[in-house]
Amino acid sequence: MPTHDVPGAVRLDDLTDRVPGQTLMAACLAEQAAAPPRGRLARVVGARVLTDAARSWYVGVVGERVTARLLEGLGPEHVVLHSIPVTDSGTDIDHLVVGPMGVVTVHTKHHRDARVWVGGDTVLVAGQRRPYVHAARSDRTRVLRALAALTLPVAPVTSLVAVVHAARVQVRCAPEDVRVVDARHLVRTLRRLPTVLGQDAVWALAGAVTSTETWGVRPEGEPADVVARFAALGREVRVARAARLAWAGAACAGVAAGLVAVVAAVPGLVGALFS
Repeated sequence: MPTHDVPGAVRLDDLTDRVPGQTLMAACLAEQAAAPPRGRLARVVGARVLTDAARSWYVGVVGERVTARLLEGLGPEHVVLHSIPVTDSGTDIDHLVVGPMGVVTVHTKHHRDARVWVGGDTVLVAGQRRPYVHAARSDRTRVLRALAALTLPVAPVTSLVAVVHAARVQVRCAPEDVRVVDARHLVRTLRRLPTVLGQDAVWALAGAVTSTETWGVRPEGEPADVVARFAALGREVRVARAARLAWAGAACAGVAAGLVAVVAAVPGLVGALFS
């Protein structure tokens, strides 16, 4: 696989080619493969494309893409990786940042317009308990275990949960070793972490974490295949949504035209209604 040069003559390895949400893309496509083909009428009226099972994975991909775009706001002294596979069963680390602050794992959760409440290890989304702190803690443990096997400078590992598109994220009592933040504040939170590594140490760590050998798991399939197939599915979803909106607009226009016709046919109706 290709490698990439960075300052200090360090080579970044194969995991730099992985895209945000890649593991979730594969899961979404696997679920969607069981869906029956959409007929002509379904396409014309814009019937929903995704199965219920595939939709949850699709929403997750959208969330991880939002987080990835936000992380682009970090400076060039940082290396950001996405969707790092850490088990053969498909578990991954959503985002990994290596920079002057050390190593940071970012666990993305996408909850549009939901209210999120955090009290210690308890995270409630619209009143429902979610195990997000435990998941972020597991990410940190995996990174610490992987780094312990390397002969590199000791680096702190911080774990965050980034909530995308939430109406509100209220942290009543922060977990002891995990930060839960509104994704809109993610970059600001990272920039406020103390500087603990020089640039040489950053690049040494980056060279290690970008290799699949560090994690002991090699991702299956070529990224381009997964990405291309998911892009095609995304286009189908957007076309269906546009069709539904067009039909809804046409229906509203039809109702409005009908009202105008009624008013025109009954002289004095408007005055009677508002008198």
